[in-house]
Amino acid sequence: MQGETRMNLELQEREWEEKYSVEDYFREGRSSLAELVEKIIKELIGKRILELGCGQGQDAIYFGKKDVIVTALDFSQKAVQSTRTRIKKFGLEKTVSVMKADISSDISSDPALPKESFDIVFANLSLHYFDDKTTKRIFSDIYRLLVPGGYLFFEVKSTADLDYGKGEEIEKDFFDFNGKRRHFFSEAYLLECTRQYDVISVQPKKYVSEGKLSSFLSACVKKPYLTKC
Repeated sequence: MQGETRMNLELQEREWEEKYSVEDYFREGRSSLAELVEKIIKELIGKRILELGCGQGQDAIYFGKKDVIVTALDFSQKAVQSTRTRIKKFGLEKTVSVMKADISSDISSDPALPKESFDIVFANLSLHYFDDKTTKRIFSDIYRLLVPGGYLFFEVKSTADLDYGKGEEIEKDFFDFNGKRRHFFSEAYLLECTRQYDVISVQPKKYVSEGKLSSFLSACVKKPYLTKC
């Protein structure tokens, strides 16, 4: 399974490298998940955010403009380069940094990402590409990176999505469809993955993604101050 996971990640990386080579995915403004952050956390100035899967930096730039300290990660070198260019364009070198990293590896052991050093972890559509074992380990890694009382905001593909069930089912709710692997989350599975956390909100969402109507779960969970048994 480890070899298959590595091959899948390499295919995904090539896919995103190609997209970022021919299309500008960057948009001014913020994502709907960033709106949820602002709705729940009223005072963002000085907060430390770790973004997993920053793409071309839309949300990283948005938060950086609000004097949030942002560390943005992406496994696509094109995305990292694009985000870095825009950091310089907006003069945000003091508040936003970007690095190439694979979130399916043990990011919580990276010396550049100290344990309990982030107030917020932000993952917009970057956590639904992995098998069950890897997915749960990522949520555990995030837990270790958050300060007690820190928040995780994330959005993932839902089992209500029109693409659910298409292709070869590798594991429960994890499909390979034309070379693209997606892990679709039910609300029960989302809660299973975040059982260490206190759940603040879980909401189904639908909007047009890549030219078609897609279904997602948008969530906010919080690391408790005391470890759960």
